[in-house]
Amino acid sequence: MEKAEALEFIGLKEPLTEETVLAKCTERFNYYHMLYANAPSKVIEKIQQQNLEKLNRVKHILLEDIAAKKAAFNKRFSEPAINHQTPPALAEKKQVVAWLIVHTENKKAETFPVYEGINYIGRKNKEDGANSIVLADDPFVSRTHAFIKAKRINGDLQAALYDGDGSKPSANGVFLNGKETRINQHCSLAENDTMQIGTTKLVFKIKKEDKTISGELEDVLRTGFIRTVDVKRI
Repeated sequence: MEKAEALEFIGLKEPLTEETVLAKCTERFNYYHMLYANAPSKVIEKIQQQNLEKLNRVKHILLEDIAAKKAAFNKRFSEPAINHQTPPALAEKKQVVAWLIVHTENKKAETFPVYEGINYIGRKNKEDGANSIVLADDPFVSRTHAFIKAKRINGDLQAALYDGDGSKPSANGVFLNGKETRINQHCSLAENDTMQIGTTKLVFKIKKEDKTISGELEDVLRTGFIRTVDVKRI
């Protein structure tokens, strides 16, 4: 069975989470089991038994797909191993590898550092001490709305933007470069990509040895605004 057929059978659309799949499977199981228990004939009973068996296959297909995507994402952007012989102060010090620059109509221009590793974006600081990019003045931003994973591989920066806190998508979605469709779980980030978190638009700039953050900010302010997706009607 293909994933598209599984989604159609259970009545779900992407993006998916384990919670939504399990909840929908439980709902469908109760429904088909009720029809099976009250079947007026052997033919109807057999049909509902087949539906229950198919539902079980659908559940495994979708949960395995979610697990595979998480594993692939974590493998690609896993945290670099820490040498335990390194002094703790040095081990904890991470390098700034990029910047997020607020470039939104009627909003103050702000700059936020992006560190190698995980960088959370939301309405509140993370309590575990992780790097947090706080957008406190945007009512459409979730507590933990998104996060960026960044790492250098052979000198090149690889960064990905993830919708949600890692367990579930954000309420209002994450949008890239003015596209109307929210990102599906995660996407790669490139120089000058503009992400929309709530109604706030931020430009992604990779840190360069020959350019200061002031220079990057000046460049961004000279560019036009990317269109704003109306999250109130999405």
